[in-house]
Amino acid sequence: MQAGGRAKQEFETFRYSNTLTAQLTKDLKATGSMSFIKNNNVQTEYKTTYYVGAPYAVNIEKNGNGEVIGYDVNEQLNVVNAGTKSYAQERSQRTFYENYSLQLDYNHTFGNVHNVAAMVGANAEKRTYKNVTAKRTDLLYDGLFDLNTGSAGSTNQTVTGGSNAQGYISYLTRLNYNYAGKYMIEALGRRDGTSKFHVDYRWCNFGAASVGWRISEENFVKKNVKWLDNLKLRASYGVTGGAVSELGNYDYLSAITLSTYYFNGGQEQIAYLSKMTDYSRTWEKLQNLNIGVDFALFSNRLTGSFDWYQKKNNNMLVSLTYPDVLGTNPAATNDAKLRVKGWEAVIGWNDRVGKVDYWVSASLSDARSMVVDYAGTDTWTAGLVKVREGYPLNSLFVYKTDGYFTSYDEIADYYKQYAGNSALAKVAQSSASTHLRPGDRKKVLILDPDNDTTNGKGNTGAGDVYHYGDSDPHFNFGLNAGARWNNFDFSLFVQGVGKRNILRDTGMNTCAFYVNYTNILTTHLDTWAWDNQNAEYARLSLQQDKNKWNVDNNDTAIQNAWYARLKNITVGYTIPSSITSKWKIEKLRFYFSGDNVAEITGLSDGYDPEKGTSARTTLPFSRSWTLGVDLTF
Repeated sequence: MQAGGRAKQEFETFRYSNTLTAQLTKDLKATGSMSFIKNNNVQTEYKTTYYVGAPYAVNIEKNGNGEVIGYDVNEQLNVVNAGTKSYAQERSQRTFYENYSLQLDYNHTFGNVHNVAAMVGANAEKRTYKNVTAKRTDLLYDGLFDLNTGSAGSTNQTVTGGSNAQGYISYLTRLNYNYAGKYMIEALGRRDGTSKFHVDYRWCNFGAASVGWRISEENFVKKNVKWLDNLKLRASYGVTGGAVSELGNYDYLSAITLSTYYFNGGQEQIAYLSKMTDYSRTWEKLQNLNIGVDFALFSNRLTGSFDWYQKKNNNMLVSLTYPDVLGTNPAATNDAKLRVKGWEAVIGWNDRVGKVDYWVSASLSDARSMVVDYAGTDTWTAGLVKVREGYPLNSLFVYKTDGYFTSYDEIADYYKQYAGNSALAKVAQSSASTHLRPGDRKKVLILDPDNDTTNGKGNTGAGDVYHYGDSDPHFNFGLNAGARWNNFDFSLFVQGVGKRNILRDTGMNTCAFYVNYTNILTTHLDTWAWDNQNAEYARLSLQQDKNKWNVDNNDTAIQNAWYARLKNITVGYTIPSSITSKWKIEKLRFYFSGDNVAEITGLSDGYDPEKGTSARTTLPFSRSWTLGVDLTF
């Protein structure tokens, strides 16, 4: 290949931040800050006439008897793209982010027991983006790649560009009071505005309040419960804004699209709105209720906390499903309600035995969601359903299976029972290649035949599905442990999930030959046969429709992706300060560390349980080992 072309990018980033603090009085302090981030990205690209092929063509000369008598060698290159496809292009992108904040803090203690703190402040941020792209084709000469060396004809040059901006402003205030460190109360108020909503709906007020009681500071506890170092009860309730980051900068506006349409014997220019919009949508209001307790015992060697919380979103932004006659996709509106309940427990122990300091802590948490209201709509399909009224987010609706078919008579009765059910369309009895055979999955297409009103067709049009659970991780846990002895240190961190439903469907490697050009996993080898009728997988088949029947959206395709992974383990040694001080070194530590060292999991197909269903389409996780030095002067 010769002289194909080149693409080049240049990035420039400038960052600046500054904070000024002024102590106005003994109790009053003012703080102001500003920061900027400027990114410039310049892309240049050109493509020239290039050639691919053998650089020489050899003609063989033969006599009348077919004997070779000579060779004729001529230089010959094959032109792959004509000169009219050569081009030069330049693109400039610029992003500018700016942030400003101003805050006043007041702290004062009255009578040695009344502690008051107050804060008022404001924050503003803005992000702007601009790009310009210019392109010319038909370069005059392959060695010149500048824009002005391309053709200046109107059909040979294009210029495009665009810009956008988003802004956010918040005014906030906070008031704290505590009495002798025993009774605490806090109130917070804020007013937020964003440019992502229509001007009439972009501002909203939020607030929160919390109370606390440190029981361990009461005199009757101090005198009678010596082993109790800290016991604090707390509760909070507040309303915050949400869903702003997921919106586009101008989602409340509908762009006008220009096109052509054949009308009245010719092509006519038309203009239409590209999407539906809703001016009245505004901030989601997230109501947060939290009740918790903190404790410390035995000279703070045993510590822990427990929290129970409930979150409600009573005007969740969702895109509802409307009849097809609408003709376009509806805009997201504040028409859904979501509730999440959860809890978290943390406990830790730290102590010293001889010259060994050691510590260990563990955490366990869980949360359950429920879509309380979805504006009365109730549409779903088999598989993963992200939002459905009356069910958790990311719910799984699957077919119930009842083992495998074991005879052709059983299959004939099955086709008769579910005649007309569209779930059988891809495995029709009349198909010589895909009709059901012994060893295929037996699906229960009607879950309640005694009350069936669909004549065997199912309540989704393709058989009945039932709610298996949700695909969110549950019972998240973690374990931290470590020790120090004679300048040696050791630490480890284990993280995992106790339960997570993973539905393997509509993707490669869900069973042997699901797609006939993919590799087969060793876990797929346990397939049905006459002498192996309790196998994990259905019989082998090269028919993709048959494999879809045996795998897609079946309850047998769900695995519990629980796991426990050793995320990090580190061993280090710090050179004694009596030695490093001679070298003017404050600290010198050598360490050896490993990340993602090992794991155990309920998944049987070798995918990364931490990534869930995306594991089959993303790069595998990596294990890494590091040998390093910490040096402080």
